[in-house]
Amino acid sequence: MSRAERERWALGEAQWPHLQAFLSQRISDDTFGSVRALRSAVDGTLGTLDFQQRADIATDCRNFLNAFKTRYDDREFLRDGFGVQGELPIDDRGRGQAGLARAKVIYDSFVASLRAEVDGWQPVAR
Repeated sequence: MSRAERERWALGEAQWPHLQAFLSQRISDDTFGSVRALRSAVDGTLGTLDFQQRADIATDCRNFLNAFKTRYDDREFLRDGFGVQGELPIDDRGRGQAGLARAKVIYDSFVASLRAEVDGWQPVAR
């Protein structure tokens, strides 16, 4: 592991620990697959997490999206900072911020599950 990879992992652990744990332990192999497979993997894990766990992950995900909205190393960060495996599908034509598109899918799924329980749920701002 290179120094840059270690630094990204440490930053992920410090800034977005819940999202890092979720991505690296629950859906590492599905994140860079097709969007349909990613949604399925996320939806399959939602029932195994309690409300507070889902809220923590959604909040971390929102904060990650905000931190990377003007950066273009989000895909590398997902790989090194969150332990995501694999490559984007060959038919993925997005240029830049491909990792953010995947994080947005995750965020949207978590928010929908939280709002199904608490109308108007919003992540905690940091």
